[in-house]
Amino acid sequence: MTTTRTVKAKTKKSNKKATGKKTVAQINKEAKAKVRTRAEVERKAKAEAIAKAEAKAKAKEDKAKAKAKAKADKEAEAEALKVLKEAEAEAKARADADLNTQLDEGAEEITRQYFEAIDEAGEQGRTATDKLKLAYLNTEVGECLLKQCTEYLNTYAGNRLKRFKADVKNSQKLFNKANVQDDIAQREGRPTGKDRNERVYFGLVKDPMVKAGISEADELGKYTMVLIKAEPKTETLVELDTVVGDWIEKVREQIPCTNPTAEQVEWLKDGFENSIETIKAEMDRYRVHYLI
Repeated sequence: MTTTRTVKAKTKKSNKKATGKKTVAQINKEAKAKVRTRAEVERKAKAEAIAKAEAKAKAKEDKAKAKAKAKADKEAEAEALKVLKEAEAEAKARADADLNTQLDEGAEEITRQYFEAIDEAGEQGRTATDKLKLAYLNTEVGECLLKQCTEYLNTYAGNRLKRFKADVKNSQKLFNKANVQDDIAQREGRPTGKDRNERVYFGLVKDPMVKAGISEADELGKYTMVLIKAEPKTETLVELDTVVGDWIEKVREQIPCTNPTAEQVEWLKDGFENSIETIKAEMDRYRVHYLI
């Protein structure tokens, strides 16, 4: 017969034998833990592989989109350039047709219209500029207009001469504008814009032009139209007093202040009067009040 003391003894003996060894429950628990760990590792690895694949696919898609956009932009740019060239060609054709229509009026009529335009207010500036374009591009018109300019220069006197010089000078300023010079250059097949290094000069033949071989000596003091090198563009406006000061210094080098000749006095008088009238005319044009 088994007693309580015997059961306790057996249990105690069984526990002693289990000391230092894992039980079945512990082994099962650790096995399950290892399975869970392995599953977690596999899950993470799978997730990383999926993320990597998605990133690679997105990068490929983005690259394809960028390539497609670049192609579309290039095609759009080419189309815009094509449209621009067509518009320029159409505008040139209209301008050429307009000039040809004006040429039908004849050299004398074009010349008359030029002087009529410069004699009126500034609204007629474009008309005057168009006539100067014709004068440069068409030999017959050019000879007629320049001859008339020189004739007026030599026959007018007093206030009429001053007004004539001021009017011509104003038309020169408009004629010298970049868009006008570019238009002429384009018609002649020369570079335009920043690449243009020449301009059409309209004005009196001066001594430096003769020395440079641009004009002949017998053309001195006459109006001309000739292609010359374009001056470097300045970014800032030159102050009027600076220009006047430079002119005074040059004049004093050639004409003594203490004892000028009668001819030099007359030359200075005409120069001062013409300059003052020109300044007054410009002040009137800009509606600037003056005290002279």
